[in-house]
Amino acid sequence: MDNIAVIIPSCNPDESIISLLRKIVDLAPEIPIVVVNDGSKPECKTIFNTIEAMPQVTLLQHHVNLGKGRALKTAFNYYLNYFPDGIGVVTADGDGQHAPEDIIKCVERLRHSPEALILGVRDFSRKDVPLRSRVGNKITRTILKWAIGAPISDTQTGLRGIPRWFLKQILPLKGERFEFETSMLVAGKEAQIEFIEEKISTIYLNDNRGTHFDPLKDSVKVYKVIFEKTIRQMMLFFISSICSAVIDWGLFALFCKVILPHTAMPVLLWSVIFARIISIGCNYSFNRYIVFAAKEYKPRRNNLVKYLLLSIIIMFASYAGTKAAATLFKADVVWLKAAVDVILFCLSFSIQKFVIFKPQR
Repeated sequence: MDNIAVIIPSCNPDESIISLLRKIVDLAPEIPIVVVNDGSKPECKTIFNTIEAMPQVTLLQHHVNLGKGRALKTAFNYYLNYFPDGIGVVTADGDGQHAPEDIIKCVERLRHSPEALILGVRDFSRKDVPLRSRVGNKITRTILKWAIGAPISDTQTGLRGIPRWFLKQILPLKGERFEFETSMLVAGKEAQIEFIEEKISTIYLNDNRGTHFDPLKDSVKVYKVIFEKTIRQMMLFFISSICSAVIDWGLFALFCKVILPHTAMPVLLWSVIFARIISIGCNYSFNRYIVFAAKEYKPRRNNLVKYLLLSIIIMFASYAGTKAAATLFKADVVWLKAAVDVILFCLSFSIQKFVIFKPQR
């Protein structure tokens, strides 16, 4: 069977969720629906009793509120167990922000692209979009693009079509609240899944007051997910640079004091050349196989050429930048060079991450 289930996590819903479910049933009576009651208040019992009585709907219960991420994982696990031959699921919010027609549209898109991650994206340029939602999405979109290299228009959308094979990968991910959806995007980029954006209606009810998203606590968790891997890579990148400098200096001393003095070769020149060649090779291998883990993917033939070219450009840029800074600022040239090198360090990291060691299947 090619069953695609619609999954709706819900916490303290109002009557609108019943209307949404009935419209989905009217539009696509063959689609199974899974609703997760994520520890709602006792006053919502009547609503969930009505939902549970719907023949097309399965109701899963959390006796306490565990968060949207956990509610999604509960539904994913249920789907994998009870729909062993299904294509995947479409997640949607039950607060009225997703039109039933858009939910069905994402179901059909997943059916035609069963290997891709479908994202229902909203139009944030509209004037009726709340300011905090518009600004928040723009910031997160920009940061996420820099951190993982994925140009996603709507990073916070809850309307997503997720293929079955990817469900198995994201089920163990950390994150119990809204940060789980960000973890899903990061994991998708690492898995080289195809992102397909489907335009949907932009609906914000009562200035989005019904959302359970905590602007401070949840934002911190979201950005922690985004930066976690990048910070770890930058630390390893820094260690790689320090180790290469130590290797370069140690080999220079070895060639200069022990090996080359007994030969007819120019000692200083060839000590520098031999030491630099070996240290560059060590730095390249460390960055490729450990910092950016490019060994997990098909290597690019011209990686080394690009790396060597970048090293030469960075070297001359350090000289030119330090010289320019010295003419503009009255400060010690040593500190000016340090400031220039910090900027070049970040630039080199970004180029190596997104250009030289960019993963591919």
